[in-house]
Amino acid sequence: MINIADDDLDAAIRATFERRRTPIPRGRPPGLSAEMFGDEGKQRQWRAYAASLELDGVTLESIIEGIWDLVGSSCARIVAKNGNET
Repeated sequence: MINIADDDLDAAIRATFERRRTPIPRGRPPGLSAEMFGDEGKQRQWRAYAASLELDGVTLESIIEGIWDLVGSSCARIVAKNGNET
């Protein structure tokens, strides 16, 4: 897992959404959803990509859940602190 201070991660995520002029999500976005990692086409793409990197046994679900575990809590902190103004 990535080791990054909450303040640094929050600042990076806030800056990214500000630069893109999009609101910070209040919930899990579609690209990090069960629908995404449950899609057979996306799983097939992931397996091909993972195989090209020799990542045996690493599932798309584990990657998506890991990303959301990291950024979801950051988004929640930012929204709680600032609302969805960013």
